[in-house]
Order: sequence, then structure tokens, then C-alpha cells
Amino acid sequence: MRKAAQSQPVQAKTNIFDTLKPQGQAEMGIDEIVSFMEKIQVELNDPIGGYIFFLMKVTDSTQITKEQFDNLVNHLNAKTLDDIKKGIPKLRK
Repeated sequence: MRKAAQSQPVQAKTNIFDTLKPQGQAEMGIDEIVSFMEKIQVELNDPIGGYIFFLMKVTDSTQITKEQFDNLVNHLNAKTLDDIKKGIPKLRK
């Protein structure tokens, strides 16, 4: 009898978070957050932005840690930034 497959977090081939944060820093700051939102085509005043922060479990809106960012990546089963962008309409439902 086969064992049930266990759900594993999505592992991106290239770490999306590392491409967004400044080199040498552990988290994304406000400038990188604004850039990320622009890349996924979400306006800063769009309510879906608040939902994205909720999914990431962000407690300080001026920084995002890798663990918080991974919450969004795993929720959307994303492997690329484009996957995150394509997942936004699903979040609006």
C-alpha cells in the first residue's frame, strides 16, 4: 500500500525573495515592497494588497521577511514572480 503524499512547501528554482531584497539584508524594506507590488501589478491603495499582507502574516508594513514572503509563495504555489502575478485574480474571488 502506498503512503499518502505529504504536502511540501513550494521550492522555487530561484529564490524570488532574494531577487527582490537588497543584497546583504535579511528583509525587504519599503522601497522593495513598493517595487514588488508594482511588479505584480497591484496598486498600493488596492484592498487586495492588504489581503496579500494578511496572507504573508506581516506585522510591520515597512518590512517583509523571507518567512513571511514564503507564506504567499506557498499559498499561491508559485515558483516565479510571474506565478504570483497570475495568482492575484484567484485572491480576488
